[in-house]
Amino acid sequence: MVLTKAELISRLQHEVHVLVHLCGKVQPAMIDYRPTPKQRSTIELLRYLTAVGRGLIPSIKAGVQQVEQWES
Repeated sequence: MVLTKAELISRLQHEVHVLVHLCGKVQPAMIDYRPTPKQRSTIELLRYLTAVGRGLIPSIKAGVQQVEQWES
């Protein structure tokens, strides 16, 4: 599926809106919650999701996956 620039921006904005909404639901007592020992805690998951978002933008702008940025 190919998206226009406007469609991509709209979908990214929606994802950010969802992430901000979910972050607002997290209470301080939930930060260290880890479903199982091998899964991320709530704070680790939130950090991961925000890093992934920032990491995608250069790849989207370049039109190719920026592998070196993900490896660093």
